[in-house]
Amino acid sequence: MFRLSSVGLFSLASLLLAPHTCVAEGGDGPAWGYHPEGEEHGGELSPVDWASGYASCGGSSQSPIDLSTYDADASDDCDVKDSAVPLSFSGDCVSFSLEPSHGGLKWGATSSDSCKVHKGETTYSLLQFHMHVMSEHTVDGYQYDAEAHFVHQEDGGDNLLVIGVFLEEQELDDQQKKPNAWMNSVWHSLNHMNETVHVHHPYAALLLKRIAHGDVFNYAGSLTTPPCSEIVDWWVVGTPLKVQAGALDPLNAILEQMEATDDGENARATQSLNGRTVVTYTNGKPGDEGEGSAHY
Repeated sequence: MFRLSSVGLFSLASLLLAPHTCVAEGGDGPAWGYHPEGEEHGGELSPVDWASGYASCGGSSQSPIDLSTYDADASDDCDVKDSAVPLSFSGDCVSFSLEPSHGGLKWGATSSDSCKVHKGETTYSLLQFHMHVMSEHTVDGYQYDAEAHFVHQEDGGDNLLVIGVFLEEQELDDQQKKPNAWMNSVWHSLNHMNETVHVHHPYAALLLKRIAHGDVFNYAGSLTTPPCSEIVDWWVVGTPLKVQAGALDPLNAILEQMEATDDGENARATQSLNGRTVVTYTNGKPGDEGEGSAHY
């Protein structure tokens, strides 16, 4: 197993959204964080008080949410589709700007033209990816060890499409201990803060493999950090990426030293569904006419 240097390293697990006109960090509003007693912990707003400084955080279409695997017939807010996920990918992003962000860091795509997600007639470009510990979305109330978010912006627009992937620590056998190529490449990049780093394995391959292994949940939601703008088309992959038990420990230790986190955690609690419909795609296999395929 590879080792991570703690010198100049910010946690992979604390990633927040990159500075951007529609992917803001709440820099124009009051300080905020994840500690439940924010006023006594650096003076920042706690998650339950975010709406007092950022009105959208009190909206009716907030994220994250709890995702249900129960039969759709038992609930009016769930719709199950036995069909392929209607997303396809193009491009091959390998170059990212690794920078500190609020409470952590981000991998910002250095070219908006290199990686795309296609949904029907709409195309989205990858802006950046980041992670949260613990997971922000839950599945039937279960919270995973971490959650990666791949943030894409609509070409020519402000709406976002975000793909969420869970990480789960487990005791793995010798065959399973072989590091995931994408994650291995990402973690090795962490020693190069404020530099352009290279992730040599396509993120689309990671996503397609996860999508092919189980359910994918789709719903309309928001940014999970202030300003909590309700502009996100969420696609959360139900099958987690498994990593060796303890793999996140070095990252968690760094998060614990960060002012904005709650003892090393930077996950917003799940929000009310408020009548929204969650569509569950149960057949993750690539569909006809290239749906779900990756092109490099």
